[in-house]
Amino acid sequence: MVSTNYRRTPTRGIRIASYMLSLLLTLGAPFSFAQSSVQAGPELAGRVIVVSGGVIARGANGDRPLSRREAVYVGDTIFTDAAASAQIRMVDDALIALKESTEFAIVAYTYEQDISSDESTIELIQGGFRTITGGIGQQNRDSYEARIGEFATIGIRGTDYEAVISPNGVFTGVYDGGTTV
Repeated sequence: MVSTNYRRTPTRGIRIASYMLSLLLTLGAPFSFAQSSVQAGPELAGRVIVVSGGVIARGANGDRPLSRREAVYVGDTIFTDAAASAQIRMVDDALIALKESTEFAIVAYTYEQDISSDESTIELIQGGFRTITGGIGQQNRDSYEARIGEFATIGIRGTDYEAVISPNGVFTGVYDGGTTV
């Protein structure tokens, strides 16, 4: 039988507790810093669901190629090459399909299911897109705006439309509902 003469002293318990506390604080600091730096980054606007051909997003951190499941952020401008296209599901479940040779900007996109703060502002700079509006357009039409270059702003009274900028002007089509240009 092995016998140890081991006595617990109150100071030893305090030393262990203070050691554990300092260890937790030391290890916890990088994680809290990482969380705060993630929160300070760009706001997620949506995710790519389909890409065909060359499609890039230009944002605060430069250009990045887009592929399936890639995030797009508020402030991004998306470019599709000739013979390229992309579809994006936005955070409010809106769908946006970008046509070839398109330049498309996500100016503002906030969806917290709060009518007073939700906002969708997108801009077609060149090319074309088709969209089915999501929660923002369904809850509060006044919170939804699509700018079409220097030509027009589209307000919605429906859910499914498209717009194209061509050398002959701007063309819009409505598949379901209505728009105000």
